[in-house]
Amino acid sequence: MFLNGEQASLAEMLGAHLQSDGGTRFGVWAPNALAVELVLGFEDDTDRGSVPLASGDGGIWSASGVDAPAGTAYRFAVTAPDGTVTLKTDPRARQVAPRPSACAIVTASAHVWGDEDWISARAGSDPRSGPLSVYEVHLGSWRRNPADPGRQLPFTELAGPLVDHVVRLGFTHVELLPITAHPHPDSWGYQATGYFAPDPRHGSPDDLRALIDLLHRHGVGVIVDWVPAHFATDAWALAQFDGTATYESGPQERWDTLAFDLGRPEVRAFLHDSARHWLEEFHVDGLRVDAVSTMLGDPSAPDPDAVSFLQELNAMVPAIAPGAFTIAEEEWPDGPALTPIEDGGLGFTFKWNLGWAADWLRYLGRDPEARAAAHREITNPSYFAGGAGYVLAISHDDAGEQSLWRRLWGDEAQREAGLRALLALQWAHPGKQSLFMGCEFAQRDAWSHHGALDWELLEADDGVAGRTLALVGELGAQYRARPALWSVDDNELGTRWIAADDAARSVYAFARVGAGGELLVCAANLSGEERPGYRLEHELLAGRDWALALDTSGAARVHAAAGDGLLIDLPPMTTIWMVPRD
Repeated sequence: MFLNGEQASLAEMLGAHLQSDGGTRFGVWAPNALAVELVLGFEDDTDRGSVPLASGDGGIWSASGVDAPAGTAYRFAVTAPDGTVTLKTDPRARQVAPRPSACAIVTASAHVWGDEDWISARAGSDPRSGPLSVYEVHLGSWRRNPADPGRQLPFTELAGPLVDHVVRLGFTHVELLPITAHPHPDSWGYQATGYFAPDPRHGSPDDLRALIDLLHRHGVGVIVDWVPAHFATDAWALAQFDGTATYESGPQERWDTLAFDLGRPEVRAFLHDSARHWLEEFHVDGLRVDAVSTMLGDPSAPDPDAVSFLQELNAMVPAIAPGAFTIAEEEWPDGPALTPIEDGGLGFTFKWNLGWAADWLRYLGRDPEARAAAHREITNPSYFAGGAGYVLAISHDDAGEQSLWRRLWGDEAQREAGLRALLALQWAHPGKQSLFMGCEFAQRDAWSHHGALDWELLEADDGVAGRTLALVGELGAQYRARPALWSVDDNELGTRWIAADDAARSVYAFARVGAGGELLVCAANLSGEERPGYRLEHELLAGRDWALALDTSGAARVHAAAGDGLLIDLPPMTTIWMVPRD
């Protein structure tokens, strides 16, 4: 089954497993190796000795009954066909030592889960028709101890503050930038060396389980970034594992990595088992699959191996973890990510809408006097931006080279108004939402993974950070409570455009309609001029009295309904939400 790529779980075959008789069984796939030896102990421990592994079917080498209790460090000495011996970490290691060590560690979980209610509720849910607002987090730079800023905090120290922050702001999920083991502290984790082990800089696997458990018990789901496109080139890891191209098909020049050979059944089984591992062993609720477009290759003729691999992944995830979902990072506007598998697509639950943030940030970076000419740059894409399955993401890519704050037009006051208007539009817009850390309190400088976010801004005299944080908290609370904003994330059924073509006045308005008929109207004046007595007309507005539910400026006014519409006073750079009065 493994050789055919059909083995869904390699847990009993590969890696290190404690046995009931007190010994440990080791297994590793090295089909072209001349010999494989288990080397026990850390690099500076030469007294533990080594154990030769026996060759078995399918190129799997193994040994049982080894005296290697939990906590034992180990590596494999792999003899290549040319006789070269290289010390390798275990590809299936469930725990690894911090760099510069290349050792894997024998481990067994002792964590007792307390999230039964969460898992049960998730199994009965439909991710697309429920609320989904994501807080994207790079744990290594989210917070640090000011007294020791060079140290990345462990999961145990991050858990409490992260849960408090996310719950306070009303996010439904957190998304963790790759927490798989990776060697380079100057990377974001997308060049992995371990596909089953959490980053040891933050603690043990059970420490991560405890963090996820705590989030679940506070009503917050967990998405992890997962990277089946490519892996790190380090010689002690997957690269040329048995002296030949075992896992790789060749170099991935875009990121100076190696691309997985998705046409090889054993590699497919390895990656599918990695996905299963995070879902089952860590109770994660979603996988954001990085670099899908790179995996597919040519848009006109996608790689058939990548297509079938991703189809199998997307069929597997909800089958083994009911209610769990997948998110594609796919750059092609009309790509196959969201198309159902039975129609020849990939079958992802969601897809990042990369163009939405690019369009809006480019628009809001213009002088308001120049926005009229660019109005269709936001309205045309917005007709399609919230189709079922889209996630509107302001991601780490949008805050890395230049902060979200710096990308907006104007002085400090104008930037604050622009940011508030943008966030309120994002939360009301058809589609789910994702916001990168720091944007929730108007981080001024570009994100750097070398240090913590600028939390001191919350103590600043100007109050911008505090006001922005309070707004995001209000958006989160209202979003969860208003089904109109998430129960029908489809343009035709859940969104009715009210003002999409008023380029001259830079006004933009739409209504959201929930599955139960709930209504919310969002209107924005994105010009630098006040729009007093602005008339909105639509059949949904007729015969109802409307109340302000949200006002990013604090100065908008809603007048009495008039015929098929209503009159509103819209200050410059303001977004408002309106709901029918009870």
